[in-house]
Amino acid sequence: MTDLEYRQMVEKKYGMPLKDLMYEVCIRSEMDNYEAAEELGVPHATFMEWRAAFHLGPYHSDTMKNLPISQDPVISAAADESLQYSNEESLRGFEELSRQMLALAKQHHDKMKKTDASPLDRVNIVLWESVLYCLDNYKDGTLQKQYKELKKKMK
Repeated sequence: MTDLEYRQMVEKKYGMPLKDLMYEVCIRSEMDNYEAAEELGVPHATFMEWRAAFHLGPYHSDTMKNLPISQDPVISAAADESLQYSNEESLRGFEELSRQMLALAKQHHDKMKKTDASPLDRVNIVLWESVLYCLDNYKDGTLQKQYKELKKKMK
């Protein structure tokens, strides 16, 4: 099936526009992306494309960005964790450190009350969100797919 056919199937099944459905699944539910894809009956790659298209990923959704840290349990919990893989030079350690850096950058930005924060603080948050987005794409195979498509275009 094509992405359009999956979209039509899901919209018909749930009786709501895909954007609203994705908001419910990505923001309001406690499901991870594999569970959500299974629940919707679509391939994981299709779900990840939709999530990215609607900006509902865990690190770049407007809802998560604009919440004060005190109201965002994911960020405040991540900032309080100690580094489990600090002695490793691995992708797992890099991902953990990146998540911590994002949490701390968001806390710092929130502490500065957003108006007093420097533009560099906001850039720092976007940087760490982008790093984590790329890591997620790498882990689910999307980055490899993009590489192959770009390589074909260059020939």
